[in-house]
Amino acid sequence: MAAKTYNLNFDGYKWQDDLPEKAGIYLTFTVKYNAETKKYHIDELKYIGETKNVKDCQDQHFRDGYYPKNAKLAFAYALMTETEESRKRCEAAMIYYVQPDWNTADKGSFKHDKTTVKSSGHHQGVPVELTVNRTE
Repeated sequence: MAAKTYNLNFDGYKWQDDLPEKAGIYLTFTVKYNAETKKYHIDELKYIGETKNVKDCQDQHFRDGYYPKNAKLAFAYALMTETEESRKRCEAAMIYYVQPDWNTADKGSFKHDKTTVKSSGHHQGVPVELTVNRTE
């Protein structure tokens, strides 16, 4: 594998029902309600994932109890038409660099060649640009 750069444009912040049935990288955020303004605001990035169907994946996470019960969550996603291998590499780089609380895999090492991820759009908690080098 050679060095690779990914450019991701995150659309968000969305509720679960508003997610696309397409492949991509997604970010999961906790949200808090402000009683004064009567609005929700993004609190913290908790999980980074990749999937061939963003909406189905989130529906499955809720069904399987992966997310805490009664958690109010919002999402951002970047559609990614590249291969599953490319999505996994991009996801692994982001997890290794950001270290989200709910991710467990890919936090301790990075098994791919140098990978750069450039993010635009709604990506709170993820730097505009990050680069990760192989650790194993």
